[in-house]
Amino acid sequence: MNHAEVWYGIAGGVAFWCGMSYYFARLSGWTFMADRYRATLRPAGKTMRNQIQRIGEARESGVTTLVVAASGLYLRPLLAFRFAHPPLLIPWESITRVDLGQSFWGRPYYDLAVGGLSTIRVGEKAYKEIVRYLGVATPVAA
Repeated sequence: MNHAEVWYGIAGGVAFWCGMSYYFARLSGWTFMADRYRATLRPAGKTMRNQIQRIGEARESGVTTLVVAASGLYLRPLLAFRFAHPPLLIPWESITRVDLGQSFWGRPYYDLAVGGLSTIRVGEKAYKEIVRYLGVATPVAA
């Protein structure tokens, strides 16, 4: 194997990774939310990991860090997943509805509707931090 083949392999892998990241950004609605809620600074607040279960139609696996702040809900993916996923700061008034659901294992989850653009599914621990900032009514059972 020569050096050119190695570099082509690396370039192909990077291109594939970026393509998949872009696909998931579209599938989740992240690109639409970024048009409206792109963040430049990380706000001070409660940082939570492994609390986002799904964004739009894309399942999460601990990729996105969540910060619950007075100014809104801040989302930022891990470094390897940032292509096409800029940080977001979603103001509390943009969360228009909360739906309560239950997983197969009986654990509650909360789907936060974000301005008609997407939904963010969070676990109970995150919701307990989020609920005090929300202006929407009590969750509706899904």
